[in-house]
Amino acid sequence: MPTGTGKSLVIAELIRRIMQQYPYQRIVCATHRKELITQNSETLRGQWPTVPFGIYSAGLNAKQAKHSIVFAGIDSAYRYPEKFGVVNLLFIDEAHLLSPKSETKYHQFIRGLKKNSPCLKIVGFTATPYRMGQGLITDDGIFTDICYDISDYKSFNNLVADGFLATLISKRSATQVDFSELSLGADGDFNKSELEALLDTQDINYKICKEFCEYSQDRKSWLLFAAGISHAENLASILRAFGYPGSAVHSKMHVKERNAAIAAFQSGEYRFLVNNNVLTTGFNHPAVDLIGMVRPTTSTGLWVQMAGRGMRVASGKANCLLLDFGGNTARLGPINDPLIPRKKGTGKSGTPAIKICPFCGVYNHASAKHCTYCGKELPVFTQLNQTADTLDVIRTDLPLCEWFDVDRAIYTKYMPKDKPPMMRVTYICGMTTFEEYILLEHTGGILHKARKWWSERINMRNVPPTIDEALKLTKHLIVPKRIYVHTNRMHNGKNYPDIIKFEWVTK
Repeated sequence: MPTGTGKSLVIAELIRRIMQQYPYQRIVCATHRKELITQNSETLRGQWPTVPFGIYSAGLNAKQAKHSIVFAGIDSAYRYPEKFGVVNLLFIDEAHLLSPKSETKYHQFIRGLKKNSPCLKIVGFTATPYRMGQGLITDDGIFTDICYDISDYKSFNNLVADGFLATLISKRSATQVDFSELSLGADGDFNKSELEALLDTQDINYKICKEFCEYSQDRKSWLLFAAGISHAENLASILRAFGYPGSAVHSKMHVKERNAAIAAFQSGEYRFLVNNNVLTTGFNHPAVDLIGMVRPTTSTGLWVQMAGRGMRVASGKANCLLLDFGGNTARLGPINDPLIPRKKGTGKSGTPAIKICPFCGVYNHASAKHCTYCGKELPVFTQLNQTADTLDVIRTDLPLCEWFDVDRAIYTKYMPKDKPPMMRVTYICGMTTFEEYILLEHTGGILHKARKWWSERINMRNVPPTIDEALKLTKHLIVPKRIYVHTNRMHNGKNYPDIIKFEWVTK
């Protein structure tokens, strides 16, 4: 579920219903930050005032592992899984943080719980079900399926239209820095020391703060993301010199000092916070209406999590303006339709679905006909200014994409050698045809993708388990109006066009 749509409420209501129907269950809800432990437990108390629960967290000075419901910090719990006894359900909040590697804290905790609870079930909750280098968290990890997803483009926009999320307006800043010469660290993101050395100069910091303040006059709560601790301190110093109250927050601050600064920001005493690696996930302050993204990243998950801090709805807040000094929107796409990272060795993630308004410079989704900020009609095609790319890189790495109108679709059974059967879908687009294969009899992430494909095309609760059963139902499938095709997939090891998007008839 997108950031701001109430995962804590979902967790609380799920626990309440489970315990009222099956009162002998034991549930542990684990996460990585004490603030999330407090938020999740207090939300459950609001949903179910009389519920008894325990908290196991050194940061909250509590070691209550024997309750039927326990909210636990993974840093405290992973060493002592035996203290929790038999556990039927393990909930993991911010599940994208769970690495597929076997020696992480979560894996140690799970292995320990399974000694007493071999039938343990694990459920993850996240706004970003993917990781750099892994792809979807259902690829080669402990999670096998995504059972509920409203983070896709259509669902996301419906949440905004229905008032559950605030509108996020992403604007390309005038101050742009070229990051093309930076190397990547072991985690696949920009090298942190090189990045901070490039950005944290007096000239660049002054230009960024000056431009930021020019857009800030009607904005009440500002949140900035810096590239390092020194960078955060220097940006905060300049903003204070401009006359605005606020502070930097980072990992080297004393906990009491950091908590005091965050409290002052949430109460309205501080106009701004500049943070580094503190408020990227789990920070809940709905009033944020201006974000300064001064931290570039190659991580789609980090980008979506940071930008999502401005998506919560608040009284008197019309929208949240995001000034993208790091070029993340052009690099990774809009947060409601970002480039999903792929597993290592499977090629690049593609190109972001954006276009820039030539009148006000705001980023819009590629399908938008009018600018979300100024309302002016957008041209059909907009050339992006790719400051971090060279012409050669564009020629070799960027696929050629084109929309094709679909006349009809034909469904047939395909029997590959030594593999389960597939359903071949052939789209007739005038004199051109394109094919894709639906793998309902496979396993893992491929099966999840096939099930999602099916559920988008038919109002049917159960997905057929075999291709033969699926073919009997194809007359009920909705055929897309148009398909968006990568027509030069040869460079990614494929020798056929790749269908990546669909457009449906609006009823």
